[in-house]
Amino acid sequence: MLAIDNLKNYLGKNIHIKFLKRVKEHLLKIANNQFEEIIFAKLINKVHYPDFPHYWTEENQIVQYFPRSISSCIENQLIDDFHQYGIDLTYYYKLTSNLTRTAGWAISGCILDFCISVLNVGHDKKKWQIFQDLIKHCGFIFQFEKVCICCNRPCKLSFDNNNRLHAEEETAIQFRDGFTVYACHGEHISDKY
Repeated sequence: MLAIDNLKNYLGKNIHIKFLKRVKEHLLKIANNQFEEIIFAKLINKVHYPDFPHYWTEENQIVQYFPRSISSCIENQLIDDFHQYGIDLTYYYKLTSNLTRTAGWAISGCILDFCISVLNVGHDKKKWQIFQDLIKHCGFIFQFEKVCICCNRPCKLSFDNNNRLHAEEETAIQFRDGFTVYACHGEHISDKY
């Protein structure tokens, strides 16, 4: 893909927000309209913040659904790859400006699944199926007007005892297509180490 001349025109506009509004937000709005507003808000808050009020402390840390260190390590590896192949970093920023991590949709997916499966809330079946499929099968999505790039989930993730991305003398993240990331206690490192 990076060998394509004029990549920005080839990809088209960023449609990340448009997709979220037309699929995820649309499904949530349909569910919301079938409840009293306060009830749906309480349901969302209970799922999003089950231990509220809860603030991060060293002893009682808030669990992240997709740790920033994983994203950071992948992003750093992509930047290294762009440098290695002499590709302008403006293309990197164009690609990642609309990166969607479908794991971040999981909470909304749980709420919708409960509303649809248990409470029998009416919904747009086609959009619900698309939303479920993306959460189940895709790790990352790059959404553009003319091209959508969907990446499988990693086939290997390794962590240290503190749940930081880590592996010694092997990859910490590996994808089926061969893309790999090396990390030491949550920090991206070169494969040389």
